[in-house]
Amino acid sequence: EPSVPRPGPVEPNSAHSVSQPVSGPVIAAPPTKLSPKWIAIIGGGVMVLTALTVAISLMGRISAADQSAWDKALHGDTIASYESYLKAVPDGHYAAEAQRLVAEREKKIEEAWGAAVRQNTSAAMQAYITKYSGEGRHIAEARSIADDLDKKDVELRSAYDQALQLKTRVGYSNFLMQYANSALAVDIRNRLAQCHVQVVARSSAEREPVQASGVGQGSAGVACDQAMNTALNRVRAACAMRGGAVQNENAAPGNPQRNGWTERNLHGNEYTCTVSATAVCVRTVGNNAQREVCP
Repeated sequence: EPSVPRPGPVEPNSAHSVSQPVSGPVIAAPPTKLSPKWIAIIGGGVMVLTALTVAISLMGRISAADQSAWDKALHGDTIASYESYLKAVPDGHYAAEAQRLVAEREKKIEEAWGAAVRQNTSAAMQAYITKYSGEGRHIAEARSIADDLDKKDVELRSAYDQALQLKTRVGYSNFLMQYANSALAVDIRNRLAQCHVQVVARSSAEREPVQASGVGQGSAGVACDQAMNTALNRVRAACAMRGGAVQNENAAPGNPQRNGWTERNLHGNEYTCTVSATAVCVRTVGNNAQREVCP
């Protein structure tokens, strides 16, 4: 049989060679020597991976005890509760936030306390106590100041009432000597400016009601006895200043009120009692007599 020639290997450069197409996209390999652009790309990727690794690590480090302590601090929502968290978990996951809240709350409390001190009224102190009693900052001092202001207010009101009952230049002047800077001083100055001398052209006995009040402190009985004596003495003094004689003296029973903490514990005065006394002042007015009239 005739022999069939077999095809031999095709040489690459022979006329029978055929070029084969390359499949898929062509990816450029980075150069052997990295350019600044490639360095920036690689560095950015490393930073992102590092941040993700740290975040995942931190998430895994919040222990049940840490979270429980933080939840308890948030529930209390006071400086003491956040400080308790920092004491229990000094390096806890929420330590920085707890420190921030403590500083923020302390600043807010100090600003509120400063405002209350500047107002210097019992109402301002009571408002501060109501709002910040849970924090425990300046509370004892606020209570002490409020008690002292309440006591001074009682004394101021008693002196004011006494001046109005006397209705004389001397009574108004004495009030201003003691309470010139009080809120009631304006009214007393206006009354004093209207005082004048009136001529009474007749001779007769004038009967004029006189009233005064007194304040006493001590035990319940002692406070009211002291207040009654003060009220009666003021009635007699008022009548004497008008040149008359007292008749029909009467003092109503007092109602003792328990003092605040400062007065009870620092001064030993358990109660404050206020008593009102009345009387009739009788005086003889001759011809062309003069008398002082004040509103």
